[in-house]
Amino acid sequence: MGFVQFAFFVCFISVTSSEVWKCDDGLSINSAWRCDGQFDCLDWSDENPDNCPPRECSPSEYKCNNGMCISDVLVCNGEYDCMGDQSDESNCTYHNVDCDVTLFHMCGNNMCIPMEWRCDNEDDCGDNSDEMGCSNVCLNGHVICNKTGLCISEHWVCDGVKDCVDGEDESHCGQADPPTPANPCNISAFECDGNCYSIFRACDGRNDCVDGLDEGLTCQVSTCRLRKNDDFIRNMNGGEIVCDHLCIATPSGPRCYCHPGFSLEANGFECKVDGVSPSLYFSSSNQIRRITLHASSLMRSDDVIVVDPNQNASITAIQYDTNTNILFWLDSNSENIHTMAATGQQRVIATIPGVTSLAFDWLTYNLYVTRLTPPSVGVIPLTSDATPTTTTPIHLATYQAPTCIALLPHKGLMIVCDHGNPSTNPHLTLLNMDGTSPRTFHTTDLPHIHAVAVDVITDLVYWGETGAGVARVRVKSLDGSHQKVILSSAMGNSPIQYPSSISMFEDDLYFTDPHMREVWRLDSISGKATNFEGGDNEPIVKVAMSDKVLAVHVAHPVQQRAHREFVTQPMCDVHVHSCMREPTNGITMFMSTIEDIGARWENLH
Repeated sequence: MGFVQFAFFVCFISVTSSEVWKCDDGLSINSAWRCDGQFDCLDWSDENPDNCPPRECSPSEYKCNNGMCISDVLVCNGEYDCMGDQSDESNCTYHNVDCDVTLFHMCGNNMCIPMEWRCDNEDDCGDNSDEMGCSNVCLNGHVICNKTGLCISEHWVCDGVKDCVDGEDESHCGQADPPTPANPCNISAFECDGNCYSIFRACDGRNDCVDGLDEGLTCQVSTCRLRKNDDFIRNMNGGEIVCDHLCIATPSGPRCYCHPGFSLEANGFECKVDGVSPSLYFSSSNQIRRITLHASSLMRSDDVIVVDPNQNASITAIQYDTNTNILFWLDSNSENIHTMAATGQQRVIATIPGVTSLAFDWLTYNLYVTRLTPPSVGVIPLTSDATPTTTTPIHLATYQAPTCIALLPHKGLMIVCDHGNPSTNPHLTLLNMDGTSPRTFHTTDLPHIHAVAVDVITDLVYWGETGAGVARVRVKSLDGSHQKVILSSAMGNSPIQYPSSISMFEDDLYFTDPHMREVWRLDSISGKATNFEGGDNEPIVKVAMSDKVLAVHVAHPVQQRAHREFVTQPMCDVHVHSCMREPTNGITMFMSTIEDIGARWENLH
């Protein structure tokens, strides 16, 4: 049985109003960030040249027409890095561009693209030079599907499973069309001696087949790799077996499989969600709109599902509970947290001074918030209809300038963005969801972290960072074994300027850019941007000039699956305690008021 921890707080750290400055759009930032040469307000009001004294750039910086200082290396790089003007790309010549050959490929038009985009059957340069001189020969031990060019293991030929899209690998196996077995095994099983066995019984050291085929030589073939551990886009022509979720050894060689709730695509690598289509929610000024992903029509149209009564609302965070169909959102202007039930009823459930972000825990039904006044992370326990059990967040941890948060409820962990202070670099902190065991997850070399998201299927952490005229999206595995920049404004043809909000689903990363008034969808490993029609370098949403697109969130039941038994544990009555997940012992309980301590202590014994 896990331990029970009691904690209660009767006061908060005092922060004077002079330490916080309010942007024109209502967002609160540290006053030290105003007129520091970096855009912290989503509407850029903190660097308004009419309100800021002239700033001198360092010798290694270039001064934009708007007064912003950017690194010299960003001048004449083919990208507009001076936010709000194009002075860094005026009077430039590009014929002498040099790419870092260890990271980039130089196109025939002198544009630099990431090396992993070469020979992937897509024109990324714009002149198709990245697809010239590519070999279509598979590696040893692999054969090619003529229709698609996909390389598959030679062990997959004539094994009873169609791995080529057109079934070519099963079409010449002694007869034109092999007869279908009377009771064929599904993709998660293999046939042996007339019986179906779970694929997990193959290559496990025990013979299930009379002839031992399930423990044959193919079990010695090196296993496939997982997509989340690769620093490159999967190379189909190279014969690589790179799986979205799982790689299992089988009698016919290694194969890819998917987590529950997903099905394997015909290409044998990708996992797509089963059941209902995921929904993408994004904010546009005082509205929240929804797009159904995977729609058969692949349309760009969206539905307006929420209109915040505050015409000046800045909706900077969105969360959704797929179990109750309750939508949560944060209006940074009014500092109100709103909900909307499935019936369409809207209400304000909390007003929190200095609130900067929120995240919903569907296992214990808690709402986590970050604040600048006081600079802290807190939690608001909720009932099943999203009614708060306390009007003040329960204090969990103190930070210098927390701006965003993401949860891993199934692991009892959370990630918090902290902008730090003049003597501390911005960083991400990994800690337990009860506020214990904080440890630095990543420290960035740029001055600002704006958004963080976690893929609960692969345990990859994504975040957006900006500064010195550079905007980036990074990814890092939870164990720290893998990390890379998947998108940067320094890359050729990059769409990113200011990633203010990030969400993850399947193989795609979604982010909002309020400067461009757009929502983008990227491949979560390669960073390649695709829209609904499959074209590159186009946003999936672009709003009107007068609107602000600040928040994005993708919702699907598979993201909030399992582990709901923690909510119903006898020791965790939400009417008596505030319960939080913790990795080792399961549940930590917090008391929210001193008055109830005595009575509730008696109730627990």
